[in-house]
Amino acid sequence: MKVFKLTALSMAVIATSGCVPMLTDVPEPEQKSEITSPADIDLLIEKAKAEERQRILDEQRRQQQQAEVFAVLKEQNSPESEEIKFDDNSIVGNVDGIVFKACYETLVIPAKFRVEKQKVLVEPESTHEEVEPALYRNIEKKIELAPEQKVVDKVIPAQYKTVSEQVVVTPARERWVSVPAEYAIKEVTIKVRDGYEEWQPCYRTSAGSKLVNGEYQCLVKVPDEYKTLKQKTLVKAKTVKRETIPAETKTVTRTVLVKPEEVTYKTIPAKYKTVMTKEQITQAKSMQVTQAAKYETVETRVEIAPAAKAERKTVCKQDRSEALVKRIQIVLEKEGYLKPSPPNDLEVIDGLWGPNTSATLTRYQRDKGLAEGAITFEVLRQMGIMK
Repeated sequence: MKVFKLTALSMAVIATSGCVPMLTDVPEPEQKSEITSPADIDLLIEKAKAEERQRILDEQRRQQQQAEVFAVLKEQNSPESEEIKFDDNSIVGNVDGIVFKACYETLVIPAKFRVEKQKVLVEPESTHEEVEPALYRNIEKKIELAPEQKVVDKVIPAQYKTVSEQVVVTPARERWVSVPAEYAIKEVTIKVRDGYEEWQPCYRTSAGSKLVNGEYQCLVKVPDEYKTLKQKTLVKAKTVKRETIPAETKTVTRTVLVKPEEVTYKTIPAKYKTVMTKEQITQAKSMQVTQAAKYETVETRVEIAPAAKAERKTVCKQDRSEALVKRIQIVLEKEGYLKPSPPNDLEVIDGLWGPNTSATLTRYQRDKGLAEGAITFEVLRQMGIMK
């Protein structure tokens, strides 16, 4: 019976460790899709984050199942199974309202160093020869470059005005003009036909209706019919009159000189250039110069305590909750330790105890001189999480 249990547990370990591939685990080939917009890129990033988070959760679940199976195997194979050591007096407060008991683990305490400053000779004292150059003084000399000359300053153009005058093209003349006759049109109304009476279809209820040949008819009076005619009447007979045609003129313009052109001149002074010449005052001479030695201060790290192993109180694995991991990640990110991990650069504050968070906490403990490799009570106090 015990052998059967071991076999079943061994198969479970192999299955959880991923050694036996399942047919359902074979991934289907992904269909490539073309990215056409920033929205598609955002969707791919969100999908990658979700897949990475699910992968970490599955890995933690697999590791937990594997640890449980190995614990059962160890308990069955050993005469006396070792129990996790708890300290009843190790209840040290709470984190977000949760009270923890301490597990004990043997961890590595990093070596301690002190910084010593030492003065080191960089360049020894030396003597060399320097040459003091000769001294000169500058002498100014004025040289004429261009003589004084008279040039045109500005030209005031001539002023003109435009004069307009009327010129007769065709003189005035007279001619006889025929004035047509004038007529008036009047409207005249004449009677075309006299009025009469006739029988016309009407309603039975109409006044004077009479049934004729199966149809009701009434006697209707048709009025007289008139017509309006237009009649043309002579008002003024045709006449002849004399008409004067005015003269035809045109405007002629011409330009008249008002003020002739004026030219003004200006005098340009002569140009000079000041030339600097050098006159030697003292001769060059050489001398011996001693340069002092140069030192630099160098900092060296001196080990004062070697790395050692010691037993420390740690948070048990079953108490490693998502809320506690998030509190640790927040402190690590604030201190500049925890950063997104490639290739997907997921969010670092996710409450998952992954390899990135574990390695970052170890680096934080090493820098602070704390025992590294687990979530110890002292690192929680250092972070201000545990009271």
